Amino acid sequence: MNDQSLIDRIYEAALMPELWSDVLSAISERRSFNGATLWVKGTASGHSEMVSTGRHVELTREMSKFASYPVTRLHKLSSLRIAGFASDHDLFTDAEMDSNPYYTEFLRPRDVGWAAATLIHPSSNERVSFGFSRSNRLGPVPAPTISYLNGLRPHLARATLLASRMGFQRSMAKADGLEAMGRPAAIIGPQGAIIAQNNRFMAHIPEWFQDRTNRLTLNHEEADKIFARAVSELRQSGSHMRVRSILLFNRDRQHKCVLHIIPIVRHAKDIFNQAAALIIVTRLIEPAAPDLEIVEALFDLTPAEARVAAAIADGKTPREIARQNGTSVTTVRNQLNRVLSKSGLNRQSELVAVLRNVSRYNRASAPTEIRQYDHRAPRDLQG
Repeated sequence: MNDQSLIDRIYEAALMPELWSDVLSAISERRSFNGATLWVKGTASGHSEMVSTGRHVELTREMSKFASYPVTRLHKLSSLRIAGFASDHDLFTDAEMDSNPYYTEFLRPRDVGWAAATLIHPSSNERVSFGFSRSNRLGPVPAPTISYLNGLRPHLARATLLASRMGFQRSMAKADGLEAMGRPAAIIGPQGAIIAQNNRFMAHIPEWFQDRTNRLTLNHEEADKIFARAVSELRQSGSHMRVRSILLFNRDRQHKCVLHIIPIVRHAKDIFNQAAALIIVTRLIEPAAPDLEIVEALFDLTPAEARVAAAIADGKTPREIARQNGTSVTTVRNQLNRVLSKSGLNRQSELVAVLRNVSRYNRASAPTEIRQYDHRAPRDLQG
């Protein structure tokens, strides 16, 4: 199988998951890996799926041991946010590896002491990792092999995104129904994690909410405590829990809204699989800035750059954006400069004009089914 055939097989695996094992094996054979794992984790249901080859098949059987180690490659990948494949030396020093039981007690005795791994986020509800290990005697994964894997990574990312979209097609159909409500709305599972959400709800992340892997959290601390208790009651009482309404404020405490938690009863569960409750937020306006995914696609921006661009188009200053995103003004200005560079524009005013035209066009003329399937939208609430 040549590289083009391998890339073709990657996209085939997005539609036929049983082919992922062949993909992992083919990559391993090319670069002297003795095992590989594709791990999909953190879906709204709490379910995880794993495909392993070679020596990783044995590791899969011992996942309970893996989970007991506080600092692993995945932990480091997540905290460092490395946008690509990372080797062990990208994540740890030699001293850290030599003193970490994860290496000394788990990996090295199984002859998988060296690896290259990456973390991909195809959706807000999923975390996908690819890991390829090699024998202890071969030493760290060399730079050319990391470069080879990074050449494949865009294809792996697109394939997992496609698989995620296919898997969430029914959830997005549910979100279509949520759109018809005319309010921010979401469906949560028994652990409080989001299963489906409409554009209006997504618009208020991260100002009002944080879409965490374990559960949805509210930025208003007191309201989040009440919400956590409600989720706990939901797990215990199910559809017998009464409807709960929670008053919450945004980050700046300048606006407030009410979050309604409505348990999903038995017959509705046939439609909303694995769902526990419907969440509805009062008070909203129509979006004024362009959808973030459209901004990303237009100029090949990162998600962070797209958020800054959309906020600028919405009339916010770099200082306001920094406060909203929890970053420094310098970081926002650097992101804005990258946006201007990628878009080929010279002035902030030009960027605002372009993006507002995009927003106007999208709202006025985009087909209904496309607008409904947008994954993000601008955030604003009003009284």
